[in-house]
Amino acid sequence: MVNDELTGLLADARRAVPFYQDRIPEPPFDLTRVPILTRPEIRVAAARLWSTEGDPRTWKRIRTTGTTGEPLSVVLDPSAQRQELGELAELLDRTLGPETAWDERDVLHLTLHRSASSVAVPSPWYPGAVLAKWNLSRLWQLPDADFRAALSRLDGQVVTAMPSVLALLLDRLRGIGGPAPSPLAVVLSGETVGPEIRQAAAAGLTTRVLATYTLAEAGTAATSCPETGGYHPTGSVAVEVVDGDILVTPLLNRAMPLIRYRTGDRGEWAEPGCGCGEPLLRLTSTRPGNVTIGIAGRPVNRVEFEKLTAALEVDAVRVTGGDDGAVVEYAAAGPLPAAEGAVLVAAVRRVLGRPVPVRLHRLDSLDETAPVVPRPFQPPAVLATDEVTGWLRERLAEVPGVLWASLTGSSLDPAVTSRFSDIDLTVLVAADPSAPRWRSLARQLHEGLPTLRVNVTTAADLADSPLIAARLCAERRVVLGADCPIDFPAPEAAAAEARMWAQNARAVLWTRITDPNPPGADVLREAWMATKFAVDALRYQALRTGGRETGAARVLDEAQHWGVPGLPAVRAAAEVAREHRPPPADVAAGRRYLEAALGVVDWLITGLRAA
Repeated sequence: MVNDELTGLLADARRAVPFYQDRIPEPPFDLTRVPILTRPEIRVAAARLWSTEGDPRTWKRIRTTGTTGEPLSVVLDPSAQRQELGELAELLDRTLGPETAWDERDVLHLTLHRSASSVAVPSPWYPGAVLAKWNLSRLWQLPDADFRAALSRLDGQVVTAMPSVLALLLDRLRGIGGPAPSPLAVVLSGETVGPEIRQAAAAGLTTRVLATYTLAEAGTAATSCPETGGYHPTGSVAVEVVDGDILVTPLLNRAMPLIRYRTGDRGEWAEPGCGCGEPLLRLTSTRPGNVTIGIAGRPVNRVEFEKLTAALEVDAVRVTGGDDGAVVEYAAAGPLPAAEGAVLVAAVRRVLGRPVPVRLHRLDSLDETAPVVPRPFQPPAVLATDEVTGWLRERLAEVPGVLWASLTGSSLDPAVTSRFSDIDLTVLVAADPSAPRWRSLARQLHEGLPTLRVNVTTAADLADSPLIAARLCAERRVVLGADCPIDFPAPEAAAAEARMWAQNARAVLWTRITDPNPPGADVLREAWMATKFAVDALRYQALRTGGRETGAARVLDEAQHWGVPGLPAVRAAAEVAREHRPPPADVAAGRRYLEAALGVVDWLITGLRAA
């Protein structure tokens, strides 16, 4: 098995890659004489698999999730980085045809990955179109009507996703009812694509459903046949089936060649039965994983569920229960935020095939060797509003000197949370909030939950901070103690604080806007910063005029009646920051969001001076 591209790859690898110098026999080359490469070997070899030639500055390092094995770190040269897009374009051209003008549409990849940010770049095919990864984990928290409305952005576009992500999306839309989005095409990849998900997507979204056999470490190895349920290998990856194991050799990546890489998937060559004139590959199973689901005493493995739990960065999951509900035990370093927890619950319900009660229970570690024993579902005696509240309550209950503790801020409302949002905890003490023991407590809590911001304070300090006091009264989730022990601030106090705040806010925004190269700039962060300053300005406006609502969603709604300049841009910034829409590919968009926020702050200053 050899061709010119394969011969070139083997020659380059034998000459320039230390790992292969004794592994590839001398010419004439024969791929079948090269030993099979396994995942553990890649991990051990590490940089010995890197080429000593080429420009490492142009290489891109990617890391696989480790969903079905240990994570891998792989470097790709520029040709390999472009491979997936090239194969996607060929597939769309071949199956949709140029008359559909698919290349003028946005290509939106839908994901539910906990850590990955939504990101967009200009389309390589058409000016004004974008190529975007849209993380739906925060959009998932919106009410049904808003969730469905946001997904209308998929209409007429090209959508790519893992089958498990699309299946969850279809389940949610089916439960909501009403019109669903209708993309131009849906391309599924990353898992085995069965006829059920193809049919469900085609019917539920009224669209054409295509598929690719794609691995993060190797690129697109095959694309779906339009006439059968199989795949035709691409010209840029050599595919073998040896004793049922699928081996791939990416031909374009000279930075880190993976020659005869055993994917862990299994398949078979089949009679084509189509008019494509290409070999036909059928996938028979995908890699086993680390998720044990025991339902009514019957353990099962679900690859799509494994993908989702890995994306949520949950180390291991065990689900037990029966028809009356399920308990999800998961191992993770800290509490699972509400947004990700809701996705995990939805995934469990989908695996069970019924909308049963689901309770999440975090463990520091999960003994995967322990037998899975079904047990009846028993709801806890006290239902915590979310896991973070319960986690904090356990740690603060026995701390002497804590008079009251409460969460506040946007983290209380998943619909307005962004990946930059902190979880704000206010701990009220009698005196000396800067004492070493309080600093130590704050450090310990922060270590357990890195996004937690701990503010230890006294009632007197809160009286001097009208906005914080107002938010503790209006937006709170009490962790310890009775109801809010502080008074709501008077409008005059809020106005006095607003005058000082607005001048500082204006200076920060002005500096950021006029800096030609602001540090750490990206569209999501700039959108979040703009939203933060604009919403705080609107909060001060509400408080100084006698209002008592400080929630972000509420003040943005009220602002429609206040004549606030640039409000549509502020709303757009909020949607981008919260990932309720794909981000723009235009790098100047972040600056425009900040300019809109500056306009809101200036509007507040004008109103304060006129009062």
